[in-house]
Amino acid sequence: MPLTTAFLILAAQGVPARAVILDATFKDKPYGKVTYVRGLVPGRGMERTVTMEVDDESGRYITIEKRTYAAGGAPTSVVRTHYDALEQITVTLTYSGLKAIVTHQTGDDEPETEEFPLEAEGAKLSDPSQFWFFGTVPPKNTKVVFWEYSLDKNSWVEKTVTYTGIAELKLGEKTVRAHRINISKDTNFYVDDNGMPYKSSQETGAGTLTLVRREGVD
Repeated sequence: MPLTTAFLILAAQGVPARAVILDATFKDKPYGKVTYVRGLVPGRGMERTVTMEVDDESGRYITIEKRTYAAGGAPTSVVRTHYDALEQITVTLTYSGLKAIVTHQTGDDEPETEEFPLEAEGAKLSDPSQFWFFGTVPPKNTKVVFWEYSLDKNSWVEKTVTYTGIAELKLGEKTVRAHRINISKDTNFYVDDNGMPYKSSQETGAGTLTLVRREGVD
């Protein structure tokens, strides 16, 4: 289901969600587009859904990832579904205390489930930054440190999110006032007053993935 459809469903339910579309480049080459939806869910905290539609020399595929958080930023689940010309793969991550329960399913095959306990002493999973810009702006240099199970790395990772303050950002022919957020050492985000991304840059093992909001789309 395209992410824009997910946004319309949330809107029909009266949930305050916002959506933006961003163009993606990978290693400075056109890579596709991303639709980003973020909103508060009454009684359930926050939901964020990101759909990436890739169309390059290797083919076309769509990946939809929905993350949910309880009040305060405690993660509850991640559902990632990948579609391509050959198959559909769904990965579901559920948090239970300091344990990640991950289920993989390919097509109509039987799902396979594994459990991954977090054994880091004093570990915290809550990420309050997920609620930044829902009416409030964090003080400059606010830092959040937490653990997250990474579906990309298939392991627990410690992450640091830092709000570094206001920055001017050039987007096409205009300059906007943006809030800059650094995520660990590999990702920089520039967001508007509602926390919706203007631009992001992520360093991956294979190259840099850059997302830039389409002009006139918010």
